[in-house]
Amino acid sequence: MYTSAFQKITTDEIVDSLQQKGFFVFEEALTEQYINELLQEVNFDQVLINTNDVGVVLAKNQRFLTHCLAKSKKAYDLITSPQILEICKNYFQDRYVLINHRIYQTQKISHMPLAYGQ
Repeated sequence: MYTSAFQKITTDEIVDSLQQKGFFVFEEALTEQYINELLQEVNFDQVLINTNDVGVVLAKNQRFLTHCLAKSKKAYDLITSPQILEICKNYFQDRYVLINHRIYQTQKISHMPLAYGQ
């Protein structure tokens, strides 16, 4: 799931970045194989019409899957992985809840402003 480079990063480094900056960035944290398998499960090309199944939503130049935990075992395994749970345990002061997450596919022409400063 995780690249060997990401596995060398300590939980403390990640938590410190979250506390100081409000975010943590690490390019190529997941293996290419894991990403490809996750994207196959999500399948951004499968837009559902007139069905009650969980599907991809189109919004201008973006596609997103609102209920990725219900659609993708790979997404569930990632979000509930020991590394993520350890980060949560060290970052949050109180009890926390893992909620459903979205996966986005955004085209280059889309505008997504940064939520946090540099």
